[in-house]
Amino acid sequence: MTRLTPLIIYTALSAALLLAACSGAKISVADEQLSRGEYFDAAKTYRKIYNKLSPRKQREQRADVAYKMAECHRLLGQDARAATAYQNALRYGYPDSSIILRLAQAQHGQGAYAKAIDSYEEYLRLFPGDNNASRQLSGARKAAELKKNRTRYVVRNATTFNSRRSDFAPMFNGETLYLSTTNEKVQGTARSEITGMKRSDIWMARKNEHGAWQRPEPVEGDLNSEWDEGICSFSPDGSTMYLTRAERNPSADTGTAIYTSSRQDAQWSAPVKFDITADTLSSYGHPAVSPSGEWLYFTSDMPGYGGKDLWRINLKERSGSLENLGEAINTPGDEMFPYMLTDSIMMFASDGHPGLGGLDIFRATLTPSGGWLVENMGSPINSESDDFGITYASPGREAGYFSSNRGDSRGYDHLYSFELPDLRILISGWVLDNDEEPVPNAIIRIVGNDGSNQKAYAKPDGSFSIQLQRGVNY
Repeated sequence: MTRLTPLIIYTALSAALLLAACSGAKISVADEQLSRGEYFDAAKTYRKIYNKLSPRKQREQRADVAYKMAECHRLLGQDARAATAYQNALRYGYPDSSIILRLAQAQHGQGAYAKAIDSYEEYLRLFPGDNNASRQLSGARKAAELKKNRTRYVVRNATTFNSRRSDFAPMFNGETLYLSTTNEKVQGTARSEITGMKRSDIWMARKNEHGAWQRPEPVEGDLNSEWDEGICSFSPDGSTMYLTRAERNPSADTGTAIYTSSRQDAQWSAPVKFDITADTLSSYGHPAVSPSGEWLYFTSDMPGYGGKDLWRINLKERSGSLENLGEAINTPGDEMFPYMLTDSIMMFASDGHPGLGGLDIFRATLTPSGGWLVENMGSPINSESDDFGITYASPGREAGYFSSNRGDSRGYDHLYSFELPDLRILISGWVLDNDEEPVPNAIIRIVGNDGSNQKAYAKPDGSFSIQLQRGVNY
């Protein structure tokens, strides 16, 4: 769901009208749905039209409808369906060869790396100067290596927080975990034309007196509405929430904006729009406050490096402080879901940097020269699906939660936990006598330069294993 949720910034897609119209579903209706970002409804309409077109006599129309249907599935995060539709468009002679890049990206997102590499190479033979495609080809080639050389992170499905719909973008505020959800109990009754699910709300989860997480529940106060709310961040003192809201206007494209809400006596106030610029044509979302409270990082489709870029604005001196984070971070693809681990370490999601497919999570470290050093978080945090929206339980601990639609053919997102276990360093061996016979129950002392003096006993067979501390000479 990551490409479709109204909380993600949309770019209006061009939609050319077909000359032919079918009884029942109409091309003009589907095109309008697509241009408004109503991908779920548009995909259903295009499917009805596609099935009624003659494979022999209406090949051109079939190709066009298949391509638009593929775009809907791509934006819904349904890579398998998108790849099939792109292949159908090519089979019926879709005239724009750039569709091969879309096919490669969908195959990449499925984890079909060999097929993706072939498609990227075919596209680059036609468009050799496309640096973005070259970068993605590099990612497809490295993906198998990334999956093989897994990091030590342990990833688990956070079942306590997940519903039967989409749950995504977790964010800690103190000991409370906030998340965006489209479960059936959210406020409002209308279903999103974009996702086919109910519009998202912000919920929260707390631990009980025994330290166990409880099921999420709605945020108290006037925060949620019949519109989409989600993807939030908090001021350092935890009293101000920055969130994304998408209000539906039937006569205009769906756009998003950043809002603020204040907490008083456990109640969150009705959101108030946070003005970033006078530009009313662009969308803004995915707010992330720096730990110092000085900067607000966010995603926008304002003109930049292409797709969605990451930006920031100074919260204390907004006038003239708006800046794009530059080409080290932003690519011709999409960069989204920033999260400031520290004032100099940013986590974000991207489908433009080389990765395993779809959105991958990256860590960007600010260097002394003012540039960014970007690295892929690797497998198992990243997968061939969309992985995004990470949050840490505390800056000094490599543990927290993130979102992913891995393993869900519907493209629904779910929360996953991650943790980097502490390294256990052991010294082991045997105590033997001069005849190389084991000495049972021998006393062993391990003395460290940190002043430690451990006493241990060998087993009856003379073997021993003792845990040591990192950074100590023994």
